Amino acid sequence: MVGASLASCATSQMSPTHGEVLAELSRRSLLSREQLEQHLSRCAQDEQSRFVCASRDQVESDLKLELVAADKLRELPGCRLTIERKLWRFRHNRDEKCGRPPEASAPATAELTQQVLCANEATQRMIKDVLHETRCRAR
Repeated sequence: MVGASLASCATSQMSPTHGEVLAELSRRSLLSREQLEQHLSRCAQDEQSRFVCASRDQVESDLKLELVAADKLRELPGCRLTIERKLWRFRHNRDEKCGRPPEASAPATAELTQQVLCANEATQRMIKDVLHETRCRAR
């Protein structure tokens, strides 16, 4: 999975661009860029907008995690299997704790927004964890 969405991300940067985040959010949500921009301009107005804004933050974190992991793999090439397993376990455990990502056609609810917020918080912690990896550790 590492590198799957990285083709469009510049490898020298550690954060995805706004355009990359919107493109991925559009792919995941099946909403057009224009629809997304409307919701993102009014995050507190209604549940759908709150959900889209939370989803944007989660997509940004997911893409950043991929960039950070790819950078760490360049830094520690002998750790590929360890890092990939760590990321797989993380995603599995995150989905168990926070809930599986909602279907694109699911109506926004406060519960789904909370799931996305939970996933984003966990992803932010994993980004820090991967950034601080200095060697392969058996887990």
